[in-house]
Amino acid sequence: MYSPITIDALRTLDAIDRRRSFAAAAEELYRVPSAISYTISKLEEDLGVELFDRSRRKAELTAVGRLILEQGRQILVATEELTALAKQTDEGWETELRICIDSLINCEPVYDLIEQFQKLQPRTELRLTEEVLGGSWDALNSEQCDLVIGAEGDPPSQGFGIHLLGQVEFVFAVSASHPLTDMQQP
Repeated sequence: MYSPITIDALRTLDAIDRRRSFAAAAEELYRVPSAISYTISKLEEDLGVELFDRSRRKAELTAVGRLILEQGRQILVATEELTALAKQTDEGWETELRICIDSLINCEPVYDLIEQFQKLQPRTELRLTEEVLGGSWDALNSEQCDLVIGAEGDPPSQGFGIHLLGQVEFVFAVSASHPLTDMQQP
């Protein structure tokens, strides 16, 4: 499907609005003013609408021009984000990382690591879930997550990379008034 609204036209429209003149936009975009005028004239012709009110000295957008610019800025942001994601993926970074944390793990140190990671790689979306009673292995095995923190016991199958981060020591405790406190220790 052909659309006369191109990324180049949106960038041109955006530059004119921000810089308040065709000449200043041309300077910003490293083009001659006639190229800027041609881009806008061609867009107006192809759309069959006027984007600028030419009865004034300064470049003023019409209501249609303002609409196209506002929607177009969202498209420009999306294309910049898409470009960054493509580069990120090409460099080996994931766009999404699903992390499963066992409920026995103190999450405060994990949150600190997540904050550091997000500073390093802000475009990777992190999805955190909590699992209990061995559910971490199930989540990993069924590809519901990419990484587990705090998996208990041995993995259910081969093919998982495991790195020991520490150990959780279990302490059995009962109330001082519980009948088990009267029993002899083994």
